[in-house]
Amino acid sequence: MKTHYSCAELAALRLPDFPMSSQGWEKLVARESWPFIEEKSRGRGGIKRLYAPPPAVRKKIRDQEALFDRVDNPKGMDLVMTLVSKTL
Repeated sequence: MKTHYSCAELAALRLPDFPMSSQGWEKLVARESWPFIEEKSRGRGGIKRLYAPPPAVRKKIRDQEALFDRVDNPKGMDLVMTLVSKTL
């Protein structure tokens, strides 16, 4: 299991009660001072930050990833995302 996530990855998970955009996540992790590591990448200055979520958020990520793991096709993913958004 991953321990660090980019803001884009966190937004893609669409966690309930959390931002749905990369920019929203950037504000949240800055406000809450999440620990991070920097990794070389292409674009945006050649460095991206990967954040270590606190335990409560890690649990929500595991739960959400478990939903994604059950889906084998794009149509199934649309169904999961519809169900998840209805619970918001």
